Amino acid sequence: MRIGGIYVSTCSGVWAKAIRRLFTYMVSALRLWLGGTRRPYPSDLGKTLNSSEARKVQEAANKKPSDLVIAEYSSLAPLLGGCGAAKRATLIHDLFSSRAGSFRQAGRAPDHTPITVRQECERLMQADLCIHASQLEANLLQEKLPHIKHIWMRPLITDNRGALGGVPRVVFIGTSHDGNRAALDLIVNDIWPRVRAEVKCELWIVGEISSWVEGNPEGIRCFHPVEDLCELANGNAIGIAPMLAASGISIKIGTYLELGMRVLTFEETLKAYGDTLDGLVTAVATPEEFSSALISMLKNQDRTAQDPLDVVSHLQATMKNDELLNYLKA
Repeated sequence: MRIGGIYVSTCSGVWAKAIRRLFTYMVSALRLWLGGTRRPYPSDLGKTLNSSEARKVQEAANKKPSDLVIAEYSSLAPLLGGCGAAKRATLIHDLFSSRAGSFRQAGRAPDHTPITVRQECERLMQADLCIHASQLEANLLQEKLPHIKHIWMRPLITDNRGALGGVPRVVFIGTSHDGNRAALDLIVNDIWPRVRAEVKCELWIVGEISSWVEGNPEGIRCFHPVEDLCELANGNAIGIAPMLAASGISIKIGTYLELGMRVLTFEETLKAYGDTLDGLVTAVATPEEFSSALISMLKNQDRTAQDPLDVVSHLQATMKNDELLNYLKA
């Protein structure tokens, strides 16, 4: 039902979900008020559809003949068997099975419906092609499901470099999901206090994730989504990605590079890019090493890293998706 520019659902199920979410939010707010820790709203990401929902999606997909149908995430892949397309693919932003493991290793509960590798492989059995965001996960499933074609879809790199000089700063960008929240907790509570004791510069938290910062920590500025990311970048800025709980690919690393920033991340986070970023970013193993490396980078602004133009040009030449394009054309 539309009232002016507002749409109001007349479905009882939608209102039931809204009431449950409101109740969960109130409990979370009360817990925080009583001195507890804040918890994000539990996600349904990773759940498969019920039979009624699945049937409706398949009917919609089959209304027009198609050469290729693509399911997004493995949670929708079981529907491919009921789709009449000549070829069937799954776009895998990340593996829910790998994501669950990385969250547990970081000491956090998974922010989605956790499943095992075997269960995830069973979901994908109807696919002819798996398009992966991460080369690491593409290699993993290639071993588990050799009869399916697996291709790593490399992120698009564009030239968005800011000014070469500028005031030194540290930048962390992202949307609000628990992987970014875990990284931001590590930054604010562990990494940044060490850095701030040695170097007086600012940390900019940019995007939806900035709402996770509480109070006014010293030296930290929060920005909600900005119109143009180039406003954040300069040749003395350092983009950080201390992702402890993650899967798929940390796209912010590519964003930092195309903005002309130096980049600091964890070795485990970098594996999703294969060897394409070797020598282009700084990667460390532990939070202690991360703090030390960041302090060193801030104190040595006469950058010894490659020129940002050379980095962008190199990535544009190597991060091509010819394999995927040729497969689709064929």
